[in-house]
Amino acid sequence: MKIKDFGVEQWMNKYETKARYNLGETCVAPFSLRGLLEVAGVDEEEFTTKLLDTRLTYGAIEGADELKQGIAQLYRTPLAPDNIVTEHGAIGANNLVLNTVVARGRGSGGNADLPAVAVDSTGPGGSR
Repeated sequence: MKIKDFGVEQWMNKYETKARYNLGETCVAPFSLRGLLEVAGVDEEEFTTKLLDTRLTYGAIEGADELKQGIAQLYRTPLAPDNIVTEHGAIGANNLVLNTVVARGRGSGGNADLPAVAVDSTGPGGSR
């Protein structure tokens, strides 16, 4: 299968690291890990020890408890970690939202009679 090159991505690959003023960047300047720990107020030695003792497993399918607890603490109103759904990335989260919005028989959730639009993020003109 031939996938058409995405022109913007090709251009960025060629020029973004050489630009004096990168006005097309969508991310912030990257931190070093040490800088991130400093800004977050995390003890470097404690973090390093915990990291080195971490088992490299697949992890919890339903999401890591520590992550969910951290997310819950970001909210002013109490939120139980069990009420937080984590996904493997934006595409998984978008899939949950799309299926909730367009699914039949989900109470006040989706309405299958409404038109749905899917966007192909592989390049210009990708809407269908």
